[in-house]
Amino acid sequence: MPDKPMPDADRLYNLLPVYYRQRDFEAGEPLRALLQVMSEQVDVVERDISQLYDDWFIETCQDWVVPYIADLIGYRLAPAAGEPGDVITAEGRRRNRTLIPRREVANTIRYRRRKGTLAMLELLANDIAGWPARAVEFGRLLGVTQSVKHLRPDRGRLIDAHSGGPLGLINKQFDSLPHTVDVRSIGSKYRPGRHNLANVGLFVFRLKSYPVTRSEARCMEEGDGAGDHCFTFSPFGNDRQLFCAGAKDPEPSRFSGELNLPTPIRRRAFEERPDGLGLGIASDAYYGEGKSIAIWAGKDSGPAIPREAIIPANLEGWIYRPPSGCVSVDPERGRICFRPGEAPSDVIVTYHYGFSGEIGGGEYERPEFSSNGERIYTVSSGGAEVHGHIRKALEQWKHDQPGRAVIEIVDSQTYNEDRIGIELEKGHFLEIRAAQGCRPVIRIVDIESGRAESSSITGKGGGTCVFDGMLITGRNVRVKGDVDDVVLRHCTLVPGWGLHNDCKPRHAADPSIVIRNSSVRLSIEHSILGGIQIEQPQREREPTRVQISDSIIDATSNGSKAMWDEENLAAWASVTIQRSTVIGQLHIHALELAEDCIFTGALTVARRQNGCVRFCYTPPNSRTPRRYHCQPDLAAGKLAGDAKAAAESSVIPVFNSTRYGTSEYCQLAGSCSGAIGRGASDQSEMGVFHDLFQPQRHAGLLARLEEYVPARSQVGILFAT
Repeated sequence: MPDKPMPDADRLYNLLPVYYRQRDFEAGEPLRALLQVMSEQVDVVERDISQLYDDWFIETCQDWVVPYIADLIGYRLAPAAGEPGDVITAEGRRRNRTLIPRREVANTIRYRRRKGTLAMLELLANDIAGWPARAVEFGRLLGVTQSVKHLRPDRGRLIDAHSGGPLGLINKQFDSLPHTVDVRSIGSKYRPGRHNLANVGLFVFRLKSYPVTRSEARCMEEGDGAGDHCFTFSPFGNDRQLFCAGAKDPEPSRFSGELNLPTPIRRRAFEERPDGLGLGIASDAYYGEGKSIAIWAGKDSGPAIPREAIIPANLEGWIYRPPSGCVSVDPERGRICFRPGEAPSDVIVTYHYGFSGEIGGGEYERPEFSSNGERIYTVSSGGAEVHGHIRKALEQWKHDQPGRAVIEIVDSQTYNEDRIGIELEKGHFLEIRAAQGCRPVIRIVDIESGRAESSSITGKGGGTCVFDGMLITGRNVRVKGDVDDVVLRHCTLVPGWGLHNDCKPRHAADPSIVIRNSSVRLSIEHSILGGIQIEQPQREREPTRVQISDSIIDATSNGSKAMWDEENLAAWASVTIQRSTVIGQLHIHALELAEDCIFTGALTVARRQNGCVRFCYTPPNSRTPRRYHCQPDLAAGKLAGDAKAAAESSVIPVFNSTRYGTSEYCQLAGSCSGAIGRGASDQSEMGVFHDLFQPQRHAGLLARLEEYVPARSQVGILFAT
């Protein structure tokens, strides 16, 4: 779409006769300045008039018009989803986009005409909640006695114990085996039933599938029987379930299958046996360039390893050895194994992983970069006209000494960097970022000795350093000296510096950021990192200001320290934290504001006279400023003794996983209390995934299902696994 021409500031002035313009020029052009101001207002009125036509259509109207068009077709909000937000604020507009989805309003009449069809339920889930879904009629999976007048050999048959594929899908969204009747209600909030004549299950996929394109696989030379022929898709060396890319079905009337949804790739689904004999090979539905998985032997741009050479296998313990010329792949563990002696020096992979939201860096679309005349230094693993390492770009930056500079990494490779030292002068601005659509990994290590070293940011009189869109592993980041600002946006500083194959941290007690004798302002946005250690022996200056939003601070356990000072009881810091999840204990000087957060460890604040904690979960042994609508305070109320302890334990946050590297990291479990799942200030969930508005999505979808499903059927929303 071509760009719209820029408005002419002199459009009104040019309409004047030349005589008046000449007289105005002689007088210093005061009339021209006045008409330029008037032209700005004319442009505003014209844009508003042109937008009036677009506002007649749901596809092109502004967000605030959607509720009015919805009212014209009789669309009604689901009361259980909550009240709409304020259109003036960005938070309110995001909430309204969830409560009144534009796609559902556009398709409401079509859905009413297709009422009662199974495929419509899947489209409804995608339009209302933004969740891909699969609808299942559980009545068709009942083991029933066949009628001799209407035989259905494919229904109600006995289980074939030799069929390993269907047996691995029992009680999952693609289960095709017969079951006995389940008399429990499918709409029960405790233990919903499934298999009954009138029951329809709508399996929704809360995890999204994110790509990693042409990244370097991690060679595993130690532990668990591994060798230099063993690799992992994950650049950290941990096991990672691979996901299907989730290609959109070209026929929306069809039911969704494994290839159309963001599902974990199973070994049997990944395997294809053309003749039923010999070794199976990778299915071309999953493997190949442009698909869910692809592997290259070397960093050149040649073709990927052919599909006929890929053998799906169980690589637990790295015991299996593929035949000569072949490569074994375990999609459930994210492992690759070559024949010993045949492994290339570099293995490049493309794959997809599952995660709940767009935080921590990735190839997802991040906010557009704003340009203020920065000098750009490009870093790439290949190419003669770019820097091959970040340290080379930093050396060039130090030599040039520009006031504003950007070091941009334009691929998703792993960069082994020795100690990175950034020295800022007064007024300097340096941003190290990933290009759009890239997810580079920076492994900080001393290449000569193999000993990991910290990267440091130092300043003389000020300066700003920004990290955007990167994953950093191997060591922490240290800040010292006079630095004005350090900003982390959409970054991951791996908690514990690295991961074992089971995702356990390698250095659980070590921090991701160390601030020493610095007045820096630390800002963390949409990021994942470990603990923050603040060392300020001289407390004459103001406390370090730390602002955290939409992020995860992971000290690797509830009893570990997430923010602290080794030599003092509390870190000399003044903290503001919003919509975040903190795993571990915080010992800080002051807390200006904590809102819509989950603290799994004790929150201890030295100065409690100022600040506020609102709509948060804080453990009972916390010491905080005044609290407002927090848990477990609301649950316990005025109870005492065992009753109080029971009430407090009933609202403890429950996560599907608290270990970084897993797909369901920091995602609230379905069994988590509603006081946490809908306990935020706007009735969304507390914690880092607040802005996904999943409770509102669930409530809105459930209300629409009751409207569109026939009365004789019962529909339940189930979370896919």
